[in-house]
Amino acid sequence: TFAVVERDVVDALRDTARRERTTVGSALVAAAAGAFAAVAAAADNKKKIKVLQSLDMRRFGDYSSRDELSCQAGSFDVLLAAPASDFWATAREASAQLETFLESDFGPHSVRVFDWATDAMEMTRLVELEADNPLTLGRAYACGVSNAGVYHLDAPRPQVYYATSIAYSGSALQAYVVTVNGALHCCFEAPTPVVPPAALRDFADLFLRALRLAARPTTQQATGLTRTLATSLAPR
Repeated sequence: TFAVVERDVVDALRDTARRERTTVGSALVAAAAGAFAAVAAAADNKKKIKVLQSLDMRRFGDYSSRDELSCQAGSFDVLLAAPASDFWATAREASAQLETFLESDFGPHSVRVFDWATDAMEMTRLVELEADNPLTLGRAYACGVSNAGVYHLDAPRPQVYYATSIAYSGSALQAYVVTVNGALHCCFEAPTPVVPPAALRDFADLFLRALRLAARPTTQQATGLTRTLATSLAPR
């Protein structure tokens, strides 16, 4: 499933995120968590939603030693309560958890652990083991967000999308985004038959609607987001 969030919406979302003391990246996490809660009918569930937020771990690698692999990728687990109507409160909580991760020096240690485990205990085997887990069916996360960053291309209407395989292990529902010439290009993925195609379409639709509603003035956000969630949870 592919979609584009227009540049004017992205600009408005960025401005609103700054006023709300958070970031677009955290808004993406909030949108994913809210969309998953709606699709899974988990809004009243007391269990927290585990979101996989991909991070660029290269900044934490030690390239001065030939003995370290300095892993080029990584992620961060965000645990969020099932969001209701307060989109920006959820985004601020995601930001707070990421700040704690960064300020606690977990980044460099994460790289070292991955480097050591890959070399000493065949860590890639864990992917296969998780895929065979009958309790999770390889789904260690409810949903995930991977943001590839901001790029400017010399093209009138560029169409750029990307994704990685989650066939064996990963999130139940995954969003990949990249900002190209100011517009947010989105790709949504889910493993079948674990997740029905209709659930993926609903997740993508709710994710996009959450971002567009969050970019509106605050007085319109609360009503719009509440209506979106209520409609998506209505019996079918």
